[in-house]
Order: sequence, then structure tokens, then C-alpha cells
Amino acid sequence: MIGGGLGACGGDPSSDDGTTSGATQTGTETSVDDSSGASNPSGTSGPSSQTEGSDGSDGTGAPTTDATDDTSADSGSTTGDPNYCGLDVMQGEDGPWFELSHMGVPVTSGATLTMECGAQGSLMFWLESHQGGVMPDEFENITYSVTMDVPGFDDLSPTGHFYRNTEYGMYVGCEPIIGGITGGVPVLPPDALLDVTQVDGLPATLHVELAGDGATAVFDVDVVLAVPSDLSPDTCFGAG
Repeated sequence: MIGGGLGACGGDPSSDDGTTSGATQTGTETSVDDSSGASNPSGTSGPSSQTEGSDGSDGTGAPTTDATDDTSADSGSTTGDPNYCGLDVMQGEDGPWFELSHMGVPVTSGATLTMECGAQGSLMFWLESHQGGVMPDEFENITYSVTMDVPGFDDLSPTGHFYRNTEYGMYVGCEPIIGGITGGVPVLPPDALLDVTQVDGLPATLHVELAGDGATAVFDVDVVLAVPSDLSPDTCFGAG
């Protein structure tokens, strides 16, 4: 058994993940400056686009994008290394890649993300994931960087973003975990947002990265947030 908190990931906090392996996603590639979180749109991509590592940077530390029009993600994926139950391999992908879905539906431009109670009673937007092409660390974790911006609400967080976690460790091993969630990444609202229904129906931008082996898979998409009217920290307390 592996012990874990919210930072050990992978699995739908509500029920089954419903993710369809190989689902094609679309989004906008960006060049990202991790020191500021600023992004610079530069094209479109498939499930996740790869950027060069430090040897391909633009001199400021921001990775440069390697645009691709390959949408062959739905050509099929197969089980990856049996030592890592959370990693798959995908035909035509030899570097880091990932797919995101929400409530069983691929996350694409204009998708609606619905807030829910997580497995540990935390309010969150839950993103199921399939991924591969990366080597886990000694604890069998891989690292996602996740940023969400919601105009008018970003200043509620000290990061300057509605949500930002550049080092979200996802457990991809095969041992059951205790007290944690697996199979995806959460997007948590700021603690200062006391009435979460205030963001119901608002547009948001989602930026996700997965780095490995000198390359970075990047996914950017515009989404719409939905918050059930009866949802609050009180209704989620002790859920899961």
C-alpha cells in the first residue's frame, strides 16, 4: 500500500474515469515563461504539443514550441511498462504526451468543466488523464504543471492565477494508495473564493504541461466553468 494525499494522483474522485484512450484533443500551443506564467499563443496542436528542452530555449528560459498538425492520437494506444500502471504508449509518440478528459468527455475548446466534491472533501474541477513518454522519479511519480486563469478572480490567489501548481506529483505505480486520488489532476478554487457559485458560467483558460526527456508536452484550451447551485465547502466536507 502507498500512502498519499491530494498530491498523489490518478483516478476519478467521484466514480469511474470514463476516459477513452486515444481521444484527440485540440488546443493552442504557447511559449511559457515559468517565472511569470505568461503565455504567448503560437498556433494549434493535437492532444498535447511538444516543446524543446533547455537546449532549444529562446534565451530567456522559456521553451520554444515545436508545432505539429499530427492528430493521429486516435490511432490507438497500448499498455505501457507493466511496472507503471499509470503510463501508456501511443503509436507515433516517442516523447511526453497526455490526454485530458472531464467526466468521461475529452477536454476540447469550449468544453464545460463542472466543479465537484473530491475524494477528500475538497472542491475541485477534476481532469482525468492518460499519459506516457516520461520516466517517473524514485517515488513512481510524474510531474504536471497546471494553471487556470479566470478573469476577475485571479487576484484571489497569491500566485496571480485562479489556480497554479507547477509541481503536481502524479503517482503512476501499481500499488494501491491510501488516502489519495489517482488517474488525473485537480484544479482547486482559491481559498479566498468563499462563494464558488460566483464563477458559474464564466470563461477560463487552462494550461497544462508534462515534461520529460528534454521535451515538454503542452496543452492550452479555453473552457467554461459550471458550479452546481448547492455546492459549497460545507456540502463537500467529509465527502468521498
